[in-house]
Amino acid sequence: MLSLRQVTLESVRYRWYGARRWSALLQNVSFDIAPGEMVALVGGSGEGKSLLLQCLLDLLPENLRFRGEIMLDGNRLDRHTIRQLRGNTFSYVPQGVQALNPMLNIKKHLNRACYLTGRAWDEEQMVQLLQQSDLEPAVLERFPRQLSGGMAKRILACHASLSQARYILADEITAWLDTALANQLLEHLRGLCEKGCGVLWVTHDLLLAARYADRIVALHQGHITDDIRRERLQPEEMSEPLKRQWQALPEINPLFMQTGEGGRMLSCRDLVICHGGKVLWQNLTFAISAGERVGIHAPSGTGKTTLGRVLAGWQKPTAGDVLLDGRPLPLHQYCPVQLVPQHPELTFNPWRSAGETVRDAWRSDLETMRRLYVQPEWLTRRPVQLSGGELARIAILRALDPRTRFLIADEMTAQLDPSIQKAIWAYVLEVCRNRPLGMLVISHQSALLDQICTRHLRVE
Repeated sequence: MLSLRQVTLESVRYRWYGARRWSALLQNVSFDIAPGEMVALVGGSGEGKSLLLQCLLDLLPENLRFRGEIMLDGNRLDRHTIRQLRGNTFSYVPQGVQALNPMLNIKKHLNRACYLTGRAWDEEQMVQLLQQSDLEPAVLERFPRQLSGGMAKRILACHASLSQARYILADEITAWLDTALANQLLEHLRGLCEKGCGVLWVTHDLLLAARYADRIVALHQGHITDDIRRERLQPEEMSEPLKRQWQALPEINPLFMQTGEGGRMLSCRDLVICHGGKVLWQNLTFAISAGERVGIHAPSGTGKTTLGRVLAGWQKPTAGDVLLDGRPLPLHQYCPVQLVPQHPELTFNPWRSAGETVRDAWRSDLETMRRLYVQPEWLTRRPVQLSGGELARIAILRALDPRTRFLIADEMTAQLDPSIQKAIWAYVLEVCRNRPLGMLVISHQSALLDQICTRHLRVE
C-alpha cells in the first residue's frame, strides 16, 4: 500500500531585504492507495494536485519545502529511495506533453521504457499496445512535434504501461481526448488495476471520475475536504467546494445562445494543410462572421490544432488563403485573430514573468482579471511557478486584447475545473456579445459545443 501521512508543502518568498517567508500550499494531507485501486484526485486549478504527484516522485521545485511521510508497504521512503523507485515502482504520466524528448521519435521513447524494465523490444507487442490506444503503427516513426496533444497523451500512457510499475501517477491523462478515447484509455487503466496496479489520477472531469475511480479525493485550499467511495458519491455526501463543482457540470446559461451579427468576417478558401507528410485538411472553405461562434468536433489527431494555428497566422498553409475582411492577415502589426493554445505552457517565455508576456499585447484591467479568475500576483511569476490551469487563464487574458475580433479557442478550458469553466465561458460569451467577437471553438466536449456554439463543423 502507498500512503501519504501529514504531507505539508510550503513555498518560499524572498522579501527585498533578504528575509524569507513561507506560505503553505498543502497542509496535513493524508490518504492511502491500495494495490488495484484507482483514486481520482480532484479540486480547483492551483490547489496543488500536480505538486502532490511530484512529492511522490521527489520532483518538487527548489523553492518548495516538504514535510511529512511517504510510505510504501509500511516502510518510510526517503528521497534517495524514491529516486530509485522511479520508473519501476512509480510510473508518471505528466500533465504537459513537453515531457517527451523532442529529439527522439516515439519508437525510441517506448524502447527506452522497455530497457528500463529489462525487457526486450518486441515490435509486435508495441503495435498491439498502440492499437489499443487507437494509434496507427506509423506513429512509431514520428517525433513529438508531429503529434496532436491527444496523441501525445496516449503515447505517455503507453510509456507508463510498459514500465509495469506498481503505481501509476497520472496527471490529467484524459485532457484533450474526445469522449470515446478518454473512456478507452481509462478502461485500459482499469485493466491494469485488475492486475494489481494502483492508480492515482489527477483530473478535472468529475463525470469520468465518478464512472471509473474507486475513490474520489478532493483538495480545497490545501486540505483534503472529501474522500468518498464511488458508490457513495451523492451531493449530500460532498463538502461544499466539491458540491459546487458537481452542480456546475450540467450546462452554461442559455442566455448567451445568440447568433452572429454580421459585419467583419474571417474566412478560409480552398485551404490545404499538410503536417509531417500527411494531408490533414484539403480544399477546406468556410467563414466565421463577427459575433458568431463556430464549434469544430473531430477525433484526436485529425489536425484541429494545426487548423487553429493556420487561421491565427501562427503557421502557413500548404495552399489556399486565410482572409480577414477579404484581405490576408496582417504580418507586421497586431493580428485581430488570436489563438488560445491547447498547451499554454509552450507559448510563454520561461525567462520572463507571465505579466511581461501579457503586457507585450496589452495592459489588462483588474475587472477582466477578476472575471477570468486571474490573481494579480500570478503575473509576477515565471511560467514554471504556475499551474497548467493558471497559465490557461493567463493565456485567455492575453488573447482578449481589446483589438481582438476573432478568437480561436483550442481546448481553452480543458485544464480547468467545472465551476471555473462555467464562469470563464460566461464571461467570454459576454465579450462575444458586446464587441461582437467571432469564435472558432475546438473541443472534444460535444456538450460544451452544443451549449455555446451557434453552429458546428463536424469532421469524421
